[in-house]
Order: sequence, then structure tokens, then C-alpha cells
Amino acid sequence: MVALRSLWHRLTDALRQVGESIGYGVRLSLRGRGFGTEVLRQTMHKARTLGQLEILLTCANENAHAASIILRNGGQLLSQHWDQARGETVQRYLNR
Repeated sequence: MVALRSLWHRLTDALRQVGESIGYGVRLSLRGRGFGTEVLRQTMHKARTLGQLEILLTCANENAHAASIILRNGGQLLSQHWDQARGETVQRYLNR
């Protein structure tokens, strides 16, 4: 297995506040080879086919690699805030 992904079929009010449209992860030993960028690209395409006009993505402020994957896929930084539940600062990106 190279990667896992999850896609919410619609962005609820709750997800807009503390969640995201897409979640994904790449096997640690295979990171840095472009798999994350491609998995996110394909998952965003699937979201579009389901009618999602806005895709919300999040990552930890300290995860520069995840942020670069989001930016490469057209994400625009919306906000950055402390998330008490996660115990970290979270960046929120929107892709339209």
C-alpha cells in the first residue's frame, strides 16, 4: 500500500469549522516521491465529479511538506488558528 485517502461527499457546517473535505496519508517510507501530490490531485478530481465546488484542506502549521502539497494543488490559505483538540496550530486552505 502506498497511500490512503478519504473524501467527504459534502462539506457540512461542522466540517467547515473543524474538519476538511479530504484526508490522505502516504506510507512513511515512500514520502517525498510525489505520491501525496498525486493522491490529493486525484481525490480533488473525484470531489469535483461529485459536485463539490469548494474543497477545504487542513494541515498542521509545522507540516511544511503537507502545506506545499496543498499549494501545488491550488489551495489558498484561508486562516491559521490554534486548535485546542489537536493541540497545535492548524492552517486551513480552500480550493475553488
